[in-house]
Amino acid sequence: MGIPSGDDKVLGESIVQNTVLPTAMRVIRLHELPTFLGVRKSQISEAIRAGLLHPFTVIPGGRSKVVTEAEVISLQQRAIAEAAAAAEAANAEAAKPVPIEVKPATPAPVGRKRKPATAERALTA
Repeated sequence: MGIPSGDDKVLGESIVQNTVLPTAMRVIRLHELPTFLGVRKSQISEAIRAGLLHPFTVIPGGRSKVVTEAEVISLQQRAIAEAAAAAEAANAEAAKPVPIEVKPATPAPVGRKRKPATAERALTA
């Protein structure tokens, strides 16, 4: 029970209803990312160096590194967007008419003439 206000609302209840309670973020361990994302460990290291992933320890002084699920989702969405843009560019390039170069016909290669086979050559071969 809170203090009644002028518009028939209880002040204590309205404060509690408008407050957002903190929720725990899901995390993924760093050594599980290769199977989760389908990439190699070296590619994950490159993403960390590029600043796309920010690993941290859950327990201070702990050795296990984790990343948030939200970071992984944003990384996946970025990769999907880049792949879609590359595919769209490739489709636009493929849709352009390619001029066909007409080359003059080249004469057929002239084969050398063979000498007629003789009985002497057939026996020596």
